[in-house]
Amino acid sequence: MKKSLAAMCGVAAALLVGTPVFLTPTTAFAEMSGQSTLLRGGRSNEYQDQREQQRESRRQQREGRQERQQEAAPADPEKAKADAQTALTATGSSCSVTEAKLLGQTAERVDLFEAVCATGPGYIVVASTPPQAVDCALLASQAETARAADPAADVGTLCTLPANQNIASVFSGYAREAGISCDVDEGLAIGQTSTGETVYEIGCSNSDGYWLEKTASGWTKTPCLQIMSQGKACRFTTVAEQVSDLQKLFTGTDASDCTVQQIKLMGQNANGQFIEAKCEAAGTGYIARIKDGAVAQVYGCPAPTIGGGCTLTTTPEADATEQ
Repeated sequence: MKKSLAAMCGVAAALLVGTPVFLTPTTAFAEMSGQSTLLRGGRSNEYQDQREQQRESRRQQREGRQERQQEAAPADPEKAKADAQTALTATGSSCSVTEAKLLGQTAERVDLFEAVCATGPGYIVVASTPPQAVDCALLASQAETARAADPAADVGTLCTLPANQNIASVFSGYAREAGISCDVDEGLAIGQTSTGETVYEIGCSNSDGYWLEKTASGWTKTPCLQIMSQGKACRFTTVAEQVSDLQKLFTGTDASDCTVQQIKLMGQNANGQFIEAKCEAAGTGYIARIKDGAVAQVYGCPAPTIGGGCTLTTTPEADATEQ
């Protein structure tokens, strides 16, 4: 079946980060001629309409036969694999194609493929000039978001080869490449940067999640604790998971007596992140400096000289003064 190029690659060039940009399917509509207002050779409008309907019926039959012949023709899997590899390589992708399927052609008579890669996500590939490709993880994420907004939404072309269905493993692979060792339990492509790089969110089991971006120099990762402190949302991370992370880091430190109830990212610099923790015991709290995934230093609250001091924790003296 012919596919619309715009249905595959209509991704907007710029992204307000956190707002997904969706692929918008388009459909070509053939507009039937209106009724003639002229008489030709004395023939009536009704006769002319009948002739036009007959011509249109024959045209549709011819096109239907052509499409059926095209769909019935066996595709050479090796040729599809080679053509998809050529197109992907031309886009600058490092994908090593292990399997490919010819899906049909776009409205511009350009071949459309689905390709499986040895590592990472697969792609929907348009062998245009220049070629274009959209990864399966991005397409699946956008389809999920679109269907959540409108269950009847037309989400366009999606990846269907079995090897491209395990999107969770793709996100786990991204996390490993970015140096994240958590157990990834969810993932979603949430949009694109102004330079066209895809931004992903991953959720970690019992731990803080991340926003990931693949750049020319490698992966950048931003913890959800930082994302949320900027007023943005991480849909796969809970406050309890973030509290659990800090509680684990407190083990064996001067803050090990703290049962963490609430945390707040105060800021960060070259020396690490500064996180305030409110403890279960009344009036008890700490500011922890986290460096390279470990507690480098803890300061008991109140600590007025650090980042404006403790704000989650109030001392009994302060409570009495307020009263």
